[in-house]
Amino acid sequence: MKNNREFTALILALCISAVLFGCGQQKLRPEIAKPGAALSADVKIPDGIKTEPPESAKYVYELAVDLERAKEQAGRCLGVSLDDYEQDGISDDYICYTVNGWSVEITKENGYWSIGCLDEKEGKAGDISDEKAAEAAADFLRGHGLLDDAASCGAVGLGEGLRSDGTYGVVEKTAYFYPKVEGLNVLGIFRIGVTVNTDGKVVSVYYLTSPVVNKIPVETASRAGLERAVASRDYSASFSQELTDTKITDGKYSLYADGAAVNGKTYLYPVFVLIGEGTAADGKTETFDVIIDAQT
Repeated sequence: MKNNREFTALILALCISAVLFGCGQQKLRPEIAKPGAALSADVKIPDGIKTEPPESAKYVYELAVDLERAKEQAGRCLGVSLDDYEQDGISDDYICYTVNGWSVEITKENGYWSIGCLDEKEGKAGDISDEKAAEAAADFLRGHGLLDDAASCGAVGLGEGLRSDGTYGVVEKTAYFYPKVEGLNVLGIFRIGVTVNTDGKVVSVYYLTSPVVNKIPVETASRAGLERAVASRDYSASFSQELTDTKITDGKYSLYADGAAVNGKTYLYPVFVLIGEGTAADGKTETFDVIIDAQT
């Protein structure tokens, strides 16, 4: 009887430990903004859209948070070592420098960094083509060892404003590069942006990427699970107004970076992305995407 009581107590203790251990495990989930309560669209996953995830979408990817690496990369762009410069004050969130007419800012939470020209930035030319802006940005990044030869520009943003001659027009353009991880596109805060003036001179760099240092296996949602998330509007959507006659044209797995640290670490999370279009109130067609957390 004594042995039976000891055995029962042991089993009970193990069960309690297992429960406590499970409670202590924090499930890694992305912080994806939900659509506004006033906006809606009839979104469903069509039968023709495949939802079986590739092997690379069955992991959460841990990213390096390497402040020394960030300092070296930012300094490389400016042709200096930041170790030779004093920091600008003390901040809990950022490491900041001023170097030869440039600002440097490194985010402690994730190791992302940016540099910006503090001197006159306006170019003499009245405009610059998207192609020329992207070419100047890529040349700068590759010249400083910050962009793979296979990478290409994914988008170009336009910056307009009041020019020094009093006219309103193009002031700058920003070329965006989106590195892939394990063959998957990465959405959210995971990109490289280079801003050039109308003469093609680089005036700022935003380097919001880090290398993967660990892969954590996760359980991905079934098709039924994804459909439940869509039905309950548990997703992020890019539509900016009420849409009718919505149609989903594609669906694919990607990764999502929210840039938020969890216990000092940042991650890329698997998501399922629906691409669609619908009709706005003015009769025009609006394209949109829907981002769904792909974990169970």
